[in-house]
Amino acid sequence: MKKKLLTAAIAAAFVVPMAAQANSGPTVYGVAHASVESLDRDERVSGDGTDLDTWQVRSRQSRVGIKGSEDLGNGLKAVYKMEFQIDIADTNGAGNVVSRNQYVGLAGGWGTFLLGRHDTPKKMMTISRDKFNTTLGDMNEVGFTNLAGAGLTANGGVFQDNRSNNAITYISPNFNGLTVAAQVSPRETDEDDGINDDGTVIAAKYVNGPLYIGAGYEDREYNGDDNTMTSMDDWDSWRIAGSYQIGDFNIGGLYEESDGWAHQDGVDAEVWQVSASYAFGNNVIKATYQV
Repeated sequence: MKKKLLTAAIAAAFVVPMAAQANSGPTVYGVAHASVESLDRDERVSGDGTDLDTWQVRSRQSRVGIKGSEDLGNGLKAVYKMEFQIDIADTNGAGNVVSRNQYVGLAGGWGTFLLGRHDTPKKMMTISRDKFNTTLGDMNEVGFTNLAGAGLTANGGVFQDNRSNNAITYISPNFNGLTVAAQVSPRETDEDDGINDDGTVIAAKYVNGPLYIGAGYEDREYNGDDNTMTSMDDWDSWRIAGSYQIGDFNIGGLYEESDGWAHQDGVDAEVWQVSASYAFGNNVIKATYQV
């Protein structure tokens, strides 16, 4: 199934970094990010012909966390992080605190191993090419609050980014511009609970001066019970992203294919995005088109 969409959004955003400790040891950090947004869409994704013209106040990934490291000697250190997303504009229904990346790990000259909840490598290596990340024009949202009207269930948008629970994540050192990462998230309960999944993700990025190329592959195998979790199914997806800097101009793009999009049996997706930006002084003009 392919969905073509073009979203026009006007947002006034206010970002306020929280004070952080400058000394060594644990560091408290955070961001308060709210926006006033206008959304004008001619037809809802359900295809029912309903227009949507509204404006809203949204909290855009406002978050607070604590992170740090401890030197263990011989080039080895322990690292940790606990981060929470806080909705400063609403209670978001069930509550306004959501877990983000939270882990403990070891880092050395050979790379970094992390245990806990973490972004997938596919997301890590490509999301920086999304010029409207954490705004109404985010590639994971592009103006939609939900896709239930189309018979789909997704966390908004068409690109699929995930944060894995129970994850074991490895991130390599930088090898002359090349960084690779891998992640597995093993199932922790029996075969009939219909919740946990086995996940395997690999990704890499290459940065050389003005050139950026990132790519990743993700495979999810769910153990859902068809009687209770009918929307869940196995799926896999791959993505490639890139950009090139030419003076003050930056051009970029992303492409993704998914088999079993949004965990829907038999629903495949192909989506691409092109973008450009121009920086002058402290200002940046950006444009994105996504299909």
